[in-house]
Amino acid sequence: MFPVSVHLLLAPLLCPGVSAQWGRTPTCTGATECFSYVTLCRDTEYESRAYEPSHWVGTQVLPAERRYRAITRLREYFNKKNRPGILIERTSPILTMYGNVNGVPREMAVFFYLPRRFLSNPPIPRDELVYLSNSPAQTLFVRSAGSIFFNLKRASQELLEDLLRQREIFMQDRFYLAEYHRPLSILGRRNEIWFQALGPVRCGSRFGSGQPTG
Repeated sequence: MFPVSVHLLLAPLLCPGVSAQWGRTPTCTGATECFSYVTLCRDTEYESRAYEPSHWVGTQVLPAERRYRAITRLREYFNKKNRPGILIERTSPILTMYGNVNGVPREMAVFFYLPRRFLSNPPIPRDELVYLSNSPAQTLFVRSAGSIFFNLKRASQELLEDLLRQREIFMQDRFYLAEYHRPLSILGRRNEIWFQALGPVRCGSRFGSGQPTG
């Protein structure tokens, strides 16, 4: 069972000498606000990003339930099903957390990013299946997963193997799919696979220097 009090992701793990300057992500289209980051390192296989502290609203993907039902609960929360009953502007990305069960991805939970103005006072969900989750600053390993047609299992496994080959330290039993488009959009879709770093990232000579986005 996915815990209601979950912290979405964990601790900051920056490359030495890289300063955090948060910027608007280049993939932030069609949304009022997006989850900001600094690119620490980048090569042909993946990039390392430092993300700012953030607040999310989440819900489990229940057994025998399709993911769209979980997304619907979060949309209703944004559409006034909260206390004090306010309309929340659209944000990006939508995150789906997958458990890595014997090499097979399994949907565990879905998260919507809350605008920064709610960091200190997020609206309380009225649905008992919806919960708030705060996340401190963190570092993630990221790879683009293509557009509408891609193989999630293969994409996540390839990134996992690349991280192991480069001797990165990261959480291996779960990953996140970040979607920067509306679920029913056909054009301009952008997906990313995220793994959470658990140790200092290997910003060696093969990487470029960290640059803030935006």
